[in-house]
Amino acid sequence: MSTKKYLNKLSNNKITMQALFFIISDFYQKNINGIKVVRQIIILQKHYIMKKLFTILGCVALFALTTTTVKAQNYKTGVGLGIDFGDGATLVGPSIRHHFSRKAAIQGEVLFGGNSTFIQAFLQYNSAIPGAKGLDWYLGGGPSLQLYDGGSSFYLVPMTGLDYKFSGAPLALAFDWRPRIYLGDNGSDFSAGRFGLGFRYTF
Repeated sequence: MSTKKYLNKLSNNKITMQALFFIISDFYQKNINGIKVVRQIIILQKHYIMKKLFTILGCVALFALTTTTVKAQNYKTGVGLGIDFGDGATLVGPSIRHHFSRKAAIQGEVLFGGNSTFIQAFLQYNSAIPGAKGLDWYLGGGPSLQLYDGGSSFYLVPMTGLDYKFSGAPLALAFDWRPRIYLGDNGSDFSAGRFGLGFRYTF
């Protein structure tokens, strides 16, 4: 039976499931080439959109890389002398500061003084001060372990300070306020009058 006859049945309100199935099948067979064309157009559009998207993402990544290079930290790594002073004993020893990115740095120290050895590690957030070339401010903190004859003590050391890289010379100077919080079996104690100095060769 032709599609026309089934359409006549539909017009006479004599629709059946068989007639409806035939009409749909006949329409699909006659238009299958058109459907394939439409599908191909959709696929090509998707490929075009993905190509444009990757091009845009590549441009963004290149711009970010360029921006990161322009706004790079004043130096990557600094090695030198660290001094921890104030209330209590003055501590002196080697110090290293390494930048993971423009905003993040880690600082490690092994200091000696007051018949003790202090091993300290600080994670720091740092940022440039507008209008002051080579000068950064930083904020951070970390643990400090004191070793002495017969025992050890544990401290938490928050800090905030300034780091200056000399223009034209591989040298940096840092100064910070670093109060010390003692945590132990006998309770806790807070010492606000502690400061730090760093003299480092940079590369």
